Amino acid sequence: MEGLAAPDDFDLLESMHAGTGLAETAAVSDRPRFRWMIVVCLVSVLVGLAGAWAFAAHRAWSGREHVTALESCNEARASAQSGWVALKQAVKGIEGALSVSSDQVEDSQTVSTLHKLASSLPSGPSASCTQEASVDQLRSSATASEKQMRAYRSLADRLSRAARRVGDSREAKELSISLADLDSSLERARTLLTASAGNVTDDQTRVVLQQAIDDAVHARNAGKPARNAIEDARSSVEKAMQGVSESQAAKEDQQASAAEAAGGAPPPAPVPAPSPTPRAPQRVPSPPAPPSGDGGSPGWSVPAPNNGFPGMIPGL
Repeated sequence: MEGLAAPDDFDLLESMHAGTGLAETAAVSDRPRFRWMIVVCLVSVLVGLAGAWAFAAHRAWSGREHVTALESCNEARASAQSGWVALKQAVKGIEGALSVSSDQVEDSQTVSTLHKLASSLPSGPSASCTQEASVDQLRSSATASEKQMRAYRSLADRLSRAARRVGDSREAKELSISLADLDSSLERARTLLTASAGNVTDDQTRVVLQQAIDDAVHARNAGKPARNAIEDARSSVEKAMQGVSESQAAKEDQQASAAEAAGGAPPPAPVPAPSPTPRAPQRVPSPPAPPSGDGGSPGWSVPAPNNGFPGMIPGL
């Protein structure tokens, strides 16, 4: 029949139809594989991107960590340098205290302690912070600088406190000496005040001395007397004593002048002596006559007094 396909054509059509079906089946079976390939590719890309990001982040973090460590190292070293400067200033500030000897202070141990600290001064900052150093090296340097800074400031503080103790001990010794000097001045002032009673030309000087003594005793007995106040009180007592001594000397000069003036006047008339009491007349023995070798005239004799006064020759 004309409208019907020949057997050969029918077989051909069936074979074509069968081939088309197989192609479609193969295409359908390849779709899941293609999808997995896409997923694998996407995952690979994502993993690569993540790795690249992680590497970049690590490098960025490492760089930032190095920068931070370098900054910390420089800051620590600057602090150590500042502590070193503070230590040198402290050493310069104790030069006066170092010149104080043990016999100038009340407690000699303060001087020994100060000299011991001053002889143990460390060296300057030694840590370095360079760009080429690793993070660990920079951190190690920063730690060393921080330790040095603390050591410098601690020693500077100890030196300053030791120097203050030396100064306080020296002031205590000087105050003790000033108090002893004041006590000596007060003792002499009291003696002078008693001895000068009625022996001065101006009694006001004794009033001033008494007031100076009272003020000095008040300053001496204060709870915590200041050396300047003690020295001022002693100076006032000494000055008042000088005033009394000068007034006393003036009084002595007046007395000497008065005595000298009294010695230059005419002496008073002498008191007449009492008349002698008359005594009974006595006979004066005549001297013996000289012997006459040739039998000449006999010797003469003195007649007895007749005027009642012994030893008088009559007629004279």
